[in-house]
Order: sequence, then C-alpha cells, then structure tokens
Amino acid sequence: SAARLRAWAHDVLDGDGTGGADGAPRGAGGRADGAGGAETAEVADAVLDFLREQPLGDGVALRTWINTTDPFGLRGDRGVDLLTFHGAKGREWHTVFVTGVETGLVPHRTATTLAAKAEEARLLYVALTRASDELVVTWAARRGGYRRRRSPLLDGWEPTPGEIAPPPSELVASLPRRSIGDDHHTALVAWRDRAAAAAGILPDQICPDTWLRVIADDPPRSPEELAERTGMGALTARRLFPGIEGALGGRDVGGPDAQSARSTSTGA
Repeated sequence: SAARLRAWAHDVLDGDGTGGADGAPRGAGGRADGAGGAETAEVADAVLDFLREQPLGDGVALRTWINTTDPFGLRGDRGVDLLTFHGAKGREWHTVFVTGVETGLVPHRTATTLAAKAEEARLLYVALTRASDELVVTWAARRGGYRRRRSPLLDGWEPTPGEIAPPPSELVASLPRRSIGDDHHTALVAWRDRAAAAAGILPDQICPDTWLRVIADDPPRSPEELAERTGMGALTARRLFPGIEGALGGRDVGGPDAQSARSTSTGA
C-alpha cells in the first residue's frame, strides 16, 4: 500500500538507512531484501518521487512506474519502451509508434461526456508529440470481431514527410573526396574493356570485377604480388601485369594482343 511504501522510505532516509530492525530493508511482506547503504537510499528516494506523482499508488503501480520512468538508469538507450499515453507524458524518443488509434479506443468508449472526450484528445496529443524524428500511427480495420475506423480525433490531420534538408556546408567540406582506389578502378576497367575488345572476348574473361577492386585498392608491384592478391595463376599474372601496371600508372600501353588475351582467359 501507499502508506507502507511511504513509511519504509522515511524509515530508510530518516533512520539508520536500513529500514528494518535486523539491519535489512523490509518489503511489504516483511522479507529482507538484502540491499543496503546508498543503493537502498536511492530506492527510497525513488519511492517518494513515485508517491508524489501517485499519492495512493501501491506496489503494483510502483513497479509500473519504475518500468516506465527507469529512475535508476538501467536501460540506457537500448530496447523498446511499451507504455500508455499517460505514461509517455514528459518523455521523448527518436521514433514512436502509436497504435490502436481507432474508434472504441481513442477516444475510449467509456468517455461519454465532453470533459472525458477532451481529456482523451489531450492524452492523444501527448502521445503524438513524443517523437523527435519519426512518428508512426496505426489503427485496425477490425478488432474483437467488430469493424473499426480511424479515430475521429485524427480528422483533418494528414501525415506529411519532413522536408529533406541539404547537409551543412561544414559537413560537405569534411566528406572524403574520390579515393585513389576509385581512380585506379576506373583506369583498370578502361584497360580491361580495350583488351577485351581487341581480343573479341568478354571483359570478365580477362579479369573479373572482384580482381579489379582488389588490384585498385592495393596495387601490386610485381606479377608475383598480383597472383598472390587475386588468386590468379602465375602465368596469367605475368601476361596481365604489364597492362595493369600501365593502367595504374596512367600510361596507355594498350593491352594484351588478341592471342595473348585469349590465352589469358583460357588459362584463368
């Protein structure tokens, strides 16, 4: 009960910090909880905070309040909070899903007076304004065997996506420019296309895209390094290396002649 919770909290904070004659804090059933010291005082402070908000709150309500408000910071920023419209008051998340916004639930069927319906509208407003980035509102077409429709409290409200703003100029200035690997890859693709055209074969038959990316990111300095990094055979590496070296160095050395390229594709 609220009275027993309040008495325990004051015993801890005003007494010796234990809340029990045997040196251990007592629960509602008189069981020793085994906590002590600063941790027990922190719990007592939280209980009094809860009772200020809910003066008649009992143990069940306290557990719900702890799960909702996380007064001890146990959850951090991970996980999903599931709570009522009322419990969301004063809190904010980057993404909020508001579900069941439909006739019979919002406003609740028990809200028959103007004052009650106004309170339902206020609570819905609280729920819809908890998101800083994204809000998703859902309702059911049927629930409990009955047809439903979107809540009339949403009439006149049309969701619109936020406008996409360009990134700040400081951010654009800090973005990495086109890398040397990208330039190498472009040069290698051009070399491969020329060699394939000269040989009358498909570009992939000379050098697959995966090999080109490996070569572009970490250019080999010898046929042996080319074979080691790509997994191609030593003979293929020796045939392709002059053209690859020329492409990486910005020199148009042509490529393997038709017979060489056909031999390379067969050997690869």
